[in-house]
Amino acid sequence: MSSPLRLALAVAILALVAGCGGGGDHSAIGVRISVTTFTGNKQHTSSFTLGCRPVSGTLPFAARVCRDIARHPGAMLNPLPARTTCSGGPTMPQLTITTRRDGEKASFGGSPNCGWPGGAALAVYFLAAQRDTQGLDRSEPLLRCDDDPTLLARPTPWASVVACVRGLWTPRTERLIRIAERLPANATLGASLFPTEIGARRCTIAAGGPYPGKLLHGLCGVTVTHVWSAPTITFVESWPRTAIAHARAILQVTVSDGHARLSARRGVAPPQLWA
Repeated sequence: MSSPLRLALAVAILALVAGCGGGGDHSAIGVRISVTTFTGNKQHTSSFTLGCRPVSGTLPFAARVCRDIARHPGAMLNPLPARTTCSGGPTMPQLTITTRRDGEKASFGGSPNCGWPGGAALAVYFLAAQRDTQGLDRSEPLLRCDDDPTLLARPTPWASVVACVRGLWTPRTERLIRIAERLPANATLGASLFPTEIGARRCTIAAGGPYPGKLLHGLCGVTVTHVWSAPTITFVESWPRTAIAHARAILQVTVSDGHARLSARRGVAPPQLWA
């Protein structure tokens, strides 16, 4: 076979291989962002594009937003239906996001940080379009609120959701809670009873003493105060005492130099310690 024929055959084979799979790179990520802002009675709409794997497009901070997508693909590309909404106002920015990932398309929209889940991703896209690095620094950590399976559980642990979307969770508060949980007085209450972050969730408390095997269905919550000066972590168990009243067992722990110390017990005795 002559060289020209071999070259033509090679080109034909490459074209055939490239055509297999329906055309286009299905592993690529594509996002279209439409941002509408209002000034007085005037409305202005801007459009941006973003590509990831590889990074491309007209959205400012494209590489940074692609990293957010890599960390939180569900929240950034196809968030779950909102469980809360806000009325907002006539001058709030409005976004429409259209995404493509692995051949699948999705779209969502609304105002930044208005509604959960979904509001955090809208904020990230909007702040990137506005070249607002300080706003991105504040909003990117909130993406975890939109895809954390603990927060997305049914029934919704609203106290934990509110704590997350209001930015009360930080790596430091989570570390302080982990240290406090290792205290023996707290460990006896049961593993995984409390949230690993500020907030509350439904829990099942195993009673002891004269009620062995009895399970109480209540709420277990954690708060942290004086985070940087004298951290105090408060664990609260709450369960129905009567049809209209609840009992509460409160345990306070202080943390100093990485060591936890029991500082107070309030309320009634925890059901686990009933004798």
